[in-house]
Amino acid sequence: MKKFIRPYLGYILMCLSFRISLYLLSKLFSMVDEVIDTDNNAANNNNELIDGTNGIVTTHDYTTCKEVVNITNMRGGQNGLLPRGAVGVIQGSFQHLGKFCGKGVSIILRPIAKSLGFLLVKIPMLQAVYKVVKTGKVILASSVALGTMRLIARFDYWALIFGDALALMSVDQKAALASIRRMRMGVMHMEVCASQTSEIINLASDENVNLVKKEKMLINLFSMYEFLPENHPFKNRYFACVINVLLGLFIINKKGFNFAIRLLLRLLKDGSITLQTYREIIAQLIIGGVSPIEIDIV
Repeated sequence: MKKFIRPYLGYILMCLSFRISLYLLSKLFSMVDEVIDTDNNAANNNNELIDGTNGIVTTHDYTTCKEVVNITNMRGGQNGLLPRGAVGVIQGSFQHLGKFCGKGVSIILRPIAKSLGFLLVKIPMLQAVYKVVKTGKVILASSVALGTMRLIARFDYWALIFGDALALMSVDQKAALASIRRMRMGVMHMEVCASQTSEIINLASDENVNLVKKEKMLINLFSMYEFLPENHPFKNRYFACVINVLLGLFIINKKGFNFAIRLLLRLLKDGSITLQTYREIIAQLIIGGVSPIEIDIV
């Protein structure tokens, strides 16, 4: 059950990260716009007169020669009625919590918004860049969400989860996913078996070396990978070496490559290697550019 829950927890975390990032960016841009508008209004001098009554702003319109009254805050909102009952209490609690969080966000973002707004006012050329960034806030929020998931788990970790948890994936798809993970984790540390890999490629390509010696070296390499424990630090490194040998033979000597593939299939039938190992190796060869026809699996 845990294998099915973990991927969805990752999805939820990424969605929450996206929503929070989008909210913070929208809030920040709104505050910056407010700073810019305030500066522009102060420069234009609209001659707003504050009336003695709280929440009423009187603006003189010189075009019509009339006073325009804007009511911004009046007491007794919603006719003085308040929600009652348990639902009203819960709703009120959420509203208070939302207001508290909103105030906290405003306190944190206000200094940043003022600094950005001041910079944009003093350097008008930057406002064009600011508009482009503001338009792409969804892209920015998506990047933050993906970055959050990347910090929590690498691709190799998610490949394991998807391979085990998604029931709709075929066996071949799971094998391909596992082989990609093994290559990513092993290809950077192939020094463990690099000398052995080069020696096998050279001997398997040499027509003067007898088949028994070639077979023995290849079996030793395949067996070393097969019998290493899953959590052993050399497990993925030997997988990368196996793939390197087979791809090297595919490029240099097709006859040697065909010999190695037939040997691999024989080891599978004898039970010397598991079907999972065989599928992972074949999947990585196909990903590496080897046609299925070359492997005789179609």
